Amino acid sequence: MSTLSEIEEAAARLSPEQKQELILFLAARLRADGAEMPSPRKYSREEMDSWVARDEADMEDFRRGASGAFLIRACSLLRPLLIEVHHEKSSGWRRETSGS
Repeated sequence: MSTLSEIEEAAARLSPEQKQELILFLAARLRADGAEMPSPRKYSREEMDSWVARDEADMEDFRRGASGAFLIRACSLLRPLLIEVHHEKSSGWRRETSGS
């Protein structure tokens, strides 16, 4: 293998464990070669608190069933666009016209 694309193709065929090993090897080589690593990201306490509050609010909505109501509404809007109907005489699927 001599080109980056050949190496990328070979890496894509590796198992997840082998990919992790490769990443660790490359990171060690970069450090040994003196490559500059990206600096850690810094977030303010307020920023992180707002993420946590938003996540907790979303979870509360989910527990109350708000997400279920959203999915029901979304499905009702999509129904006229595409309805999969299984023919009794065929194993294929067909697009049903709106108004059905």
